Amino acid sequence: MRLLRITADGLPLFSGKADLTFYARERVSENDRFRLQKLFSNVWANPVSLLIGINASGKTSVLKLILLALGILRHEHINCLETRDILGSCGQVRINTWFYGEASREICRLETCIEPQEEISGKVRYIIREEKLWIKPASQAGSGKKLPDFDGVPPADVRDSGQAFLADDVSIMIAWNRKTGECIQTASVIGTSDTDLSHFPSDVPQASAAFLDPSIEYLRQEVEGCGRCIRLKFHGRNEIILNNPSELGSFLSSGTIRGMILFSMAHRILSTGGCMAVDDLERSLNAEVAKTLVRLFEDGRINRKGGTLIFSAHSPEMLDEFDRRD
Repeated sequence: MRLLRITADGLPLFSGKADLTFYARERVSENDRFRLQKLFSNVWANPVSLLIGINASGKTSVLKLILLALGILRHEHINCLETRDILGSCGQVRINTWFYGEASREICRLETCIEPQEEISGKVRYIIREEKLWIKPASQAGSGKKLPDFDGVPPADVRDSGQAFLADDVSIMIAWNRKTGECIQTASVIGTSDTDLSHFPSDVPQASAAFLDPSIEYLRQEVEGCGRCIRLKFHGRNEIILNNPSELGSFLSSGTIRGMILFSMAHRILSTGGCMAVDDLERSLNAEVAKTLVRLFEDGRINRKGGTLIFSAHSPEMLDEFDRRD
């Protein structure tokens, strides 16, 4: 499954309609094809998307919207998603998500209408009030402006209040995902500090560790009894045994730790396909390290499964990695 476009109306932090596109809208030359990924016909996907701007310009809010839409596609409970706070004290939010089903070779559009509902306790939870799914063969999709057009196409599935088995905050995508066997994989680092090790991987590839800190001989986690231990060894020094990832901060820089988290996430998404979202990519990282991560997704010889990296940044230097305006 490949994400194509997201639009959203009614979000309190957006003054108007949010509209994000993840496929190439401009002409694709021969030189561009190395960095883009062909989906079908003349439609090419951008493997990397950058949100750049000053502080408080809305970069994190856009990433949260993307992750919310991806969570809906993954038929996750909206009220369990960390990014649901982007809905705020909304009245009604209408999110449209276009995606490409690679197995079925279909273009789909999912429209989800979300409303807040106040509980007796005073807490607000969100429910899906209306939802529709449109499907058309990719061979009839066209390209460019015509790709997201579903005029004249009847809905293939409509949310029914009589579907007692379906939770009120879970999308009807659960049926499509089970039918096709597709479900988009996601990984994200948003709103976490450099010292937050909740995302620290259970296995750090040796190549990643050596790239980020050449003095590391190995770093691995092992199961011992009912728990795990971390074995860290620097060249020419004795092995260090740690009982908790939080202790790594005493031996490794914040940039090395964050790099290990990001490169391990990237390894998973590059291996399976899916979307990886990172807020403030270059934070704590050397500029070349951040650019290396971007290049892994742009290199078709490495990114064979169609992984997508969506990230925000402050530094204009990151724009040097992009030749296309779209």
